[in-house]
Amino acid sequence: MPVAALKSMAAKRGVSLGRAEHLWDKAKSLASKEYSFGKKSSHHWALVMGIVKKMMGDKKKKNEAFTFKDFLTALNEAENHEKDQL
Repeated sequence: MPVAALKSMAAKRGVSLGRAEHLWDKAKSLASKEYSFGKKSSHHWALVMGIVKKMMGDKKKKNEAFTFKDFLTALNEAENHEKDQL
C-alpha cells in the first residue's frame, strides 16, 4: 500500500487515513475480482488507485464550506439586489 499517496489523497479529500487504507484494501479486492490484470501489472495498480479515488469522492476544501449563515447572507443580498432592480 502506498502510504504517502494515501495520506496525501486522504488529506485533500477530508478522509481519515484509516478510511483510506480500508478503501485501498476494498479496491484491491474489487480489481482482482473484476479485472484480469495480474498483481505484477502496472495496470492493476493504476486501476486500484483509480477505484480508491472514486470511492473517496471529490476534493473537499475547507474554505469552500457553505454554512447556513452564508446561505442566509446570500439570500438577503439577492433579495436586496432584486428590490434595487425594481
